[in-house]
Amino acid sequence: MIFKDKLHKDFYAENILKTNSVHDPYRQALFYTLGLTRETRKYIHGLYDFREKGIDFDGLSKAWQTSGTMRVTRLAFNLYNNFNGQIYDEGTGTQAAIDGSGHYTPEDIFCDGLMPYFFEAVKLRYPENCYEISKGDSSAALFDGESAANAADGWDEEYED
Repeated sequence: MIFKDKLHKDFYAENILKTNSVHDPYRQALFYTLGLTRETRKYIHGLYDFREKGIDFDGLSKAWQTSGTMRVTRLAFNLYNNFNGQIYDEGTGTQAAIDGSGHYTPEDIFCDGLMPYFFEAVKLRYPENCYEISKGDSSAALFDGESAANAADGWDEEYED
């Protein structure tokens, strides 16, 4: 795992231990992502409720948020529970927008110099889907154990531009 700096690494380790999340990919991805910026580290208690053990959606509307910290927060929340700016309103039985921006697409989130770290967060969240693929290796497991050489949809050839 790569860290942006020592502050990022220390923040991640502290919060993983604090929440007993050593084997929890949801919180690992959350704290890894929220540890990327000084602001999200500083305001962690406005983004994660340690007593309730969940994210605090009100953190999306705080005055300290910038376009960069919003990208970090949106990705962290999305990796934690697939949050996309809307929550289920039990009263109406519909989805209610709490972050009406709609800025949850890869284009909106990944347009940042933090992209290599964002990919690390994705790898933390989905470890079962992360594996090394080396050029010419047709034995890489794809599609639930189906080898690349036996893939029926033609994904068995590597493409070079």
